[in-house]
Amino acid sequence: MAETSLIATTQQAALRPLAVGGQTAVGSVWQIAAHLRRARGPDHAALFAEPTPDPGRGIIDWYAPGEGEAVPLPSLPQDGRAAAEARLASLFADIGAEAAALKASQREGDRLLGELLALAVRVPDPSYIRVRGGRPVLVGWGHEAGGRSVGPELLEKAADLPPPRHPILFPPRPAEAPRRADQEERHSE
Repeated sequence: MAETSLIATTQQAALRPLAVGGQTAVGSVWQIAAHLRRARGPDHAALFAEPTPDPGRGIIDWYAPGEGEAVPLPSLPQDGRAAAEARLASLFADIGAEAAALKASQREGDRLLGELLALAVRVPDPSYIRVRGGRPVLVGWGHEAGGRSVGPELLEKAADLPPPRHPILFPPRPAEAPRRADQEERHSE
């Protein structure tokens, strides 16, 4: 087995963990990894970097097997990025299918694990997807930043994505004309 080493450090204050049923996805790292190893294989479990929180320093160190730099997906050259995205899409599809199967289970524990697994593939933005030795690795997984996260939809073609939601805008209220000083005097009498 390859030795694990630090691939990223994130600030805890900048991220909000995603949770369901009072349980965070990242707090379920061992359950998620063990289930994926059993159900899908070690490559699926290796998609998730191992979090090591340090509350005293307010950081989370993320570890993954392998050697060399873990490059953010958006920083890769086009050919390396295309290969990493193809591998990532395959892993996301398998994990999504596993999450769906668990959510459909009769057992409450399986349904919870399915929900946690669906949250685990979410990261704050594409820079949290790292590639080391040609293999994608998620850091900051199971978290959002500023109320936003991305997941498998990141790899879909723009035409396949649902249309963006736009807020409902109401017409502005008409502004009241400013009162002149002589009008204010009449009201005070």
